[in-house]
Amino acid sequence: ESASGLGVDVGLTLKPADSLQLRLALGWNDLTLDHAVTSDELLAGDVLFEEGERLNESAETTAGLAADYFFPLGSSRFEGQISGSAHYYTELVSRSAVPGAVVFGRGDDVLNTRLDFTVRSARHWTASVFADNLTNEDNIVRAGPFGFLLFGLSTERPRPRAIGVQFE
Repeated sequence: ESASGLGVDVGLTLKPADSLQLRLALGWNDLTLDHAVTSDELLAGDVLFEEGERLNESAETTAGLAADYFFPLGSSRFEGQISGSAHYYTELVSRSAVPGAVVFGRGDDVLNTRLDFTVRSARHWTASVFADNLTNEDNIVRAGPFGFLLFGLSTERPRPRAIGVQFE
């Protein structure tokens, strides 16, 4: 029916020079359920969450750090940009009801990183070379029931390291 608790979100953008922008975001919360949550009566009315437990699939702590550096490319009307970012969040806990059981899954803390180099044209096109998941993070993002009637767990993991080119 409801959840309550304390939480703080802070975002900061700094521009120490015309060509450099830095961003920082931090979040923390202690949100808990004000009442027990039960499954549908068709699923035996099992208790999914007790009063005072954390919300389903909610990270307690999140953090992000990003930087963008812009520069002219020669004497042409092209601009270059180098960007990097890192995003972190704490484990996600998941509970779901399947007939006759409550299925519990727990993810891991996850850190995802990205780096890219972009060329921007005055004619409104961009070309980028990028690398996602630089550290090839393989932790479990979330775990949950596999299928409606099966009792196994499925896991979701970050996309493996990807290096590519993108045109817009």
